Amino acid sequence: MVLLEVIPISTIETKPPKTKNTRKSIKAKISTNELAKPENIESPVKSITPRRKLRSNQNPELVPIDSNINSNKGEAGETFVVRKLFHMGKSENKDDREKLVNLLGSDASDGISLLNIYEKTPVKSKKKSAKTEDVSDSNSCDESVNSDISETSVILDYTLLKEVIDESEITKAKSSSKADCIIKFKSNGKICGISIKCMHGGKPSILNHTPRSAPVFQSGKLKDELGNLDILIKMLNKEREEGNVNEEINISKVFPNLKPELKDSLVKTIGYFMFEGTGSSLSSNPANSILKIGIPSEMNTWEFLSCELEIEKNMYINSLYSKIYVSLVNKNMPAKYKSVYAECVPWIFYDAKSKKEKGCLHIRLSK
Repeated sequence: MVLLEVIPISTIETKPPKTKNTRKSIKAKISTNELAKPENIESPVKSITPRRKLRSNQNPELVPIDSNINSNKGEAGETFVVRKLFHMGKSENKDDREKLVNLLGSDASDGISLLNIYEKTPVKSKKKSAKTEDVSDSNSCDESVNSDISETSVILDYTLLKEVIDESEITKAKSSSKADCIIKFKSNGKICGISIKCMHGGKPSILNHTPRSAPVFQSGKLKDELGNLDILIKMLNKEREEGNVNEEINISKVFPNLKPELKDSLVKTIGYFMFEGTGSSLSSNPANSILKIGIPSEMNTWEFLSCELEIEKNMYINSLYSKIYVSLVNKNMPAKYKSVYAECVPWIFYDAKSKKEKGCLHIRLSK
């Protein structure tokens, strides 16, 4: 005779039905010895390097440039350089002063001050364009910004800028700012808006994906260069259609005998975006000097170039001509239903591989 034990239904454990929101959990039966082996231990969460924040009293040389910092390598390098200038400018150390003089010239003999452009500051003059919407941080091609661009945008009165006292006041400058930092020479009060170009990362950008419909091309400072730019971009698109070049093109190699008027318009375009403004407006913080950085932690790889005069700007840009890379990209392209789309058409290249229309001008500088 077989005896069967009757178990009340209320004591039987029942598992809730699986739903779409229920996470699947698989428990593997692993012996204690196997579980102890390092190769059998797998963390369910990927290791994340915590963001490194610089303390106000910490020397920037002690904090390495790291790709894990919350920015790309070039931006991290710029921040490092600004912090280093801040500390050296305040230093009374003889070696630091000599390094500053070797870099910036005799004006730096008494040190430098870093001025604060990282918060709202007093303005000298402001001329509003037909549209009141603030588009200074963008190269947008939307209809709302396709108005008459102001030739005298918001200009900061640098004499009213406060000196940076603590390193915690330093953050990255806005995208509309052409100067990454502003310094004041203590010996004579001279002020420089410095554009920092770090060469240790990727190719630094001069112009970020700006469409033909941008106000600067339609009614702003570069409106007289648009015709020559149209011709140049048509030549670039033809080379791409014939399969002679990739998306990013080195102008000097592809067109070694470029007509002077086309080259001149390209140089003026680069000069504007490097020193003066964006696709939508003139910058409130224009640059009048360049600081080229090889390796941020090694000052012997830094080079300072004053570009206060127009001839100095042109000489500098022409010296870079062989390193200029131009491409047309899809990013920031307007939708076809927008009225400004028609203004973009002359630049558009249809990329059959990605099935995207690419008509926004992007310019970078090689190392």
